[in-house]
Amino acid sequence: MMGRCQATRQLRAVWRRVVVIGFLVLALAACTPLQSSRFEKHRADGDAVWLAGQTVDCNGSSTHCARQHLFKGVACLQLAPTAPAPATQYACAARQLHQGLTLHPAWKRPADQAYYQQQLCEALEKLHPLQSGEDADRTLEQLGQAAETLYRLEPESVAAVYYLASLRLRQAEPDLGAISAGTRLPVCNRLNRALNRVLAVMTADPERRPDWDQFAEKYDQLVFHLGVALRTAGCR
Repeated sequence: MMGRCQATRQLRAVWRRVVVIGFLVLALAACTPLQSSRFEKHRADGDAVWLAGQTVDCNGSSTHCARQHLFKGVACLQLAPTAPAPATQYACAARQLHQGLTLHPAWKRPADQAYYQQQLCEALEKLHPLQSGEDADRTLEQLGQAAETLYRLEPESVAAVYYLASLRLRQAEPDLGAISAGTRLPVCNRLNRALNRVLAVMTADPERRPDWDQFAEKYDQLVFHLGVALRTAGCR
């Protein structure tokens, strides 16, 4: 009899723990959509300061969690050009956008995925010249991965070609000061290929480059810097 009573008490204790855990799980699940709705509202209001100031500590593979990271990432990117410490904001943008893209489940609209991938490329491209040493090397490697992913999502798009060409220029720049007969040819080949792809986009039918307006100035600057690099390397 005593054994049965003890067993009953143990079962009740276990059941109480299960119920408590269940309520906690439900509460946490309910918090994510609620928090996400607040992010959606501030995003619709264009409140980048609020979004950038939020702590996003969820790491679940869900749309709600991923979008919080993505919204904060875009906000940090928007604030970076005028921030007292631009590198901090660009690093925030790169970190949050990468996390959001990693956590996001299947995309209903491929264009949304490409948009956030493009924002990641932009954050990494802007962050790289503000760094040095191993940090800069790591960011350049991440830019390469991000640009190649964007190209797979949107082959030959204005954005994808730009970020890949920008990557090739940045990869070549450290070698330009110590160019030799043995290293000149491969460096020149990479730079010329990048320049040719950029020029092909610039001279393409306007209907094939819907995002051109926001990249026109970037392309002009990139052509100039590629030309400088080619002359510095002594390329023909």
